[in-house]
Amino acid sequence: MMVKGEQKQEIKLDLNYLKNNSGGNPSFLKEVIESYLKNEPVYISELQGKLKSRDSNGVAFYCHKIKANFSIIGAADATLLINEINQLDLLHINEKAIAQYIHSLQKLHMHIKNELSEELNKLKTN
Repeated sequence: MMVKGEQKQEIKLDLNYLKNNSGGNPSFLKEVIESYLKNEPVYISELQGKLKSRDSNGVAFYCHKIKANFSIIGAADATLLINEINQLDLLHINEKAIAQYIHSLQKLHMHIKNELSEELNKLKTN
């Protein structure tokens, strides 16, 4: 089964929003990137637990947090998968489908994490 909102690995981050709102302050950019790298795995793990326990309020809460982070770091295209997860009918979806959504989200996060880590390294060397 292919998850409808699953992103291709060619997602490119557009950090212009973040750079424009930071006034180009490299310290602020580093702080935001480091915060994403620290917090996003926790949010994904929590979302995974809420999906497995079929807690629709918890799913909505963590989808909102993840979607906001994607927007801040310029990964607006990545929100398609989060929107799809947020719209799941948790009463009727099977465990295999939930696992596929989680896997898709983890792959997407790893791709974004790699790009942000590269950007963070550039900021640290300048």
